[in-house]
Amino acid sequence: MLFRNLGAHQGKFNGTTPYVQGGFLRRAKKSEEVTVNRVSVGRVGAIAANVVREQWRAKVSYFLAAYGLVLVLALALLPEIAAGNTTGKILLDIVLAGASLMGLAVAVFTGTRLLDREIERRTILLSIAKPLSRTEFILGKHLGLSVVLIVVALAATGMGLVALLPTGQVENLDWEAIGVTTIFALVELVLLAAIALLFSVITNGILASGLTLAVYFMGHLSQDLLTIGVQLDTPWLRRLTEILYIILPDLERLNLKNLAVYGILPDVGTLGLNALYGAGYTVIVLCLTTFIFARREF
Repeated sequence: MLFRNLGAHQGKFNGTTPYVQGGFLRRAKKSEEVTVNRVSVGRVGAIAANVVREQWRAKVSYFLAAYGLVLVLALALLPEIAAGNTTGKILLDIVLAGASLMGLAVAVFTGTRLLDREIERRTILLSIAKPLSRTEFILGKHLGLSVVLIVVALAATGMGLVALLPTGQVENLDWEAIGVTTIFALVELVLLAAIALLFSVITNGILASGLTLAVYFMGHLSQDLLTIGVQLDTPWLRRLTEILYIILPDLERLNLKNLAVYGILPDVGTLGLNALYGAGYTVIVLCLTTFIFARREF
């Protein structure tokens, strides 16, 4: 704790910045002087690469294996229960929804434990004692988790499209609608990564998982919540639903799956505003996460 506090001190000694390395306080040379207010892309990238390795060791591939099994079962059962030529559309719906659910599963069951693992192993003390700002630490964790979620979602989408080949529906797909829908699903997963990281900073892994799941489902129901509030006669309940709608992310803005099945997309202006909404909400959540993490003591 002493070394960490000394390392975090911004005072100057003979034109150099003190920081901790290997458990000893030493002065950095001018060429290696630590920049406090500037984010280093290299350090953020190093943290992100470490997160990707950790997530792979956490058996993320098992999620893809389970998803592949679900696709095999769907291929076997849907022709028996689907009406007419709807098998292809149902499978496409499963593919698009499954990719997002795969990313959600990884975020909930492994992403929310990113900070917990650091605390359990006591490696967080080494991380924040190095010439690494807490902002860089959070940004690196989010970047790494986002990369993992994107790779998992794209792999699940690819597996699903391969599963569509036997149905003969691939030629009839609207690839533009599927591509835009996939991009918006990835934006949603990047936002979920930020939310999972926020809760992992605030509380323990199990509670963080539950809160992330709750925000996901409430985010997809927030528009319905607002509609219900308008119909309520009690003013304070109506006001409560409005506040919840403002605070919770409106994830339905990023959900184009139901439209993509029929090859329909919103206009370009709506798509642009929704993409900005997702990006802006992610930035706000990351700023809040950094603010809270900067004030935590370990």
